[in-house]
Amino acid sequence: MPKEHAHENYRIQMNARRHHDVSERLGALAMPTFIAMGQFDGIAPLANGEAIAARVPNAILRSYDGGHGFFVQD
Repeated sequence: MPKEHAHENYRIQMNARRHHDVSERLGALAMPTFIAMGQFDGIAPLANGEAIAARVPNAILRSYDGGHGFFVQD
C-alpha cells in the first residue's frame, strides 16, 4: 500500500469497526465455537471475548498468556 494512502485507509478501517456490531446475532450460532483470547491484549480485551462467549450458545472461551498475537508469541 502506498504510504500516501495509509492514513486514509486506517481512518476508513477504524470507522468501519466503530459501526460494526453483530452481537445481537451471536445467539443464532449453532456450531461449536472456540474463542481464544490473549490475557494482555490491548486491542481486543479479554472482556470482549467474555461478552462474545456469553452470547454464543455453548461457546468455549480460553485465555492465554500474551497479547493480541499470543498464538505466535513465546
